[in-house]
Formats: sequence, structure tokens, C-alpha cells
Amino acid sequence: MSLSRSPSLLLRIFNMGASDFCKFCKDINILSLLITQSNDIGDLSALYNCELTRILDKHAPLKSKLVTDRNGCKWFTDKLGDLKHQKRKLERKHNTSKLTGDLEIYRDACTTYETQKNLAKCNYYTNHVTGCLNDHCSLFTIINNFPHKSSASPLPDHDSPSSLAQDFANFFDSKIKKIYKQFNSINDTDQYTFPESENQSLLYSFTTITEDDILKTPIKSCPLDPLPAAIYKKVYIPLSLYL
Repeated sequence: MSLSRSPSLLLRIFNMGASDFCKFCKDINILSLLITQSNDIGDLSALYNCELTRILDKHAPLKSKLVTDRNGCKWFTDKLGDLKHQKRKLERKHNTSKLTGDLEIYRDACTTYETQKNLAKCNYYTNHVTGCLNDHCSLFTIINNFPHKSSASPLPDHDSPSSLAQDFANFFDSKIKKIYKQFNSINDTDQYTFPESENQSLLYSFTTITEDDILKTPIKSCPLDPLPAAIYKKVYIPLSLYL
């Protein structure tokens, strides 16, 4: 059984130094949100996201880095780690001495490591396949992951995520309207009357969040957020002027 190498991932990272962070805070204090004349919440929200994204790109632009995904190497054991360490050690020794004897020892170490690595892969996947013979779903998942194929997106073709989200919203909105029209076309509506719930909760207003609420929030971010949560927690005081 021939298995491919672990897949590579393209990461988007940013790095902001201390000096850049000070300039970043100064730019936040002069955002154009305070001088805008618009009262529309949609326009203000779009301007807020656009301005913060522009400032972040100015002081900490995103950079791409290709790394190896090690999460798929569950077959890699401590024994393989020791053999790999010994192989690299013999490689450095040969590069220093340039002796034929050291080269032969290094080649033998490479052969041993590759043999044990392939054996560990075969044993790992054989045990998993054997344990999933009665579970066709799990068996299909394991077999499908052998060539490390990237899963295809279930979303339809689209030009931008925002346009796709709007298409979904329009689709479900039309379905709800059709269902609503079907209910209105029924003359006898008594049978569709639902009893009122005894425990009703009405939301009349939102509670203002405090400094402790922001600091207690987990450091998690979404690609749609204009700022990563780690940076937002450091600049929430000047940003509170715009919220």
C-alpha cells in the first residue's frame, strides 16, 4: 500500500511589533467614524469594518506561509522519532567528515528509517480498516483519507461569500413566504392555533457590556471579524468610542 506524504497547509499570519502597535492605536483614535453624518446602522457597520481592516493591513499585513500538516501523522511513533533523530545525526557527521564509511552508515540509517516508517503506516491503517469492517461510513472515511485528498466544498459556485449568503437568504425568504401564503389560503385556521406559552421571555433592550465582559471572552476570531480577538482586547478602550 503506497501512501502519500502529509498534506501542506497555506497559513495566513500577521506580525505586529511594539512600535507598530503604538502607531496602530494612534490611527484608531483618528478613525473617520466620529465625523460621519450617516445614521444608517448598515453604513456605519460597513465603515467600521472597512476602517479597521485598512489600519490592520497597514501595520500588520497578512503573510502567507506554507507548512506541513502534522495532524495526519498519527502513525508516527516515538520509535520513529528516535530513528529520525539518529538519521539526522549521522547526516551531520558525514557532512563534516566526508568519509565513505560515514556515508555508508548514514545510508543504512536512512534505509532502516524508511522501512520502519512504511511498516508503521501499514500497521496503523490496517488496524483501523480491520476495526471498521462493520461500519461502512467510518471505513469510507479512512479509505478516502489515504491519498490526503482535500474535501470538496459543499457550497455552490459563487463570485463572493457575501453574494452567496444573500442568495441563501433570498431562497429561504421566498420559501417562508410561500408557506405563509398557504396558511392564509386555508379558511379554517382554528386547528392551526397554538396555545400561548406560560413561560414567555420578551427582549426589550440589550445590556451594555462591561470591561470585565470583554476581558473574559475567549480569544476566538472569525474570518469576517475586522480585527483578531487578541488585538481587539488590547484596543477595546479606544474602540469603545465607536460602539
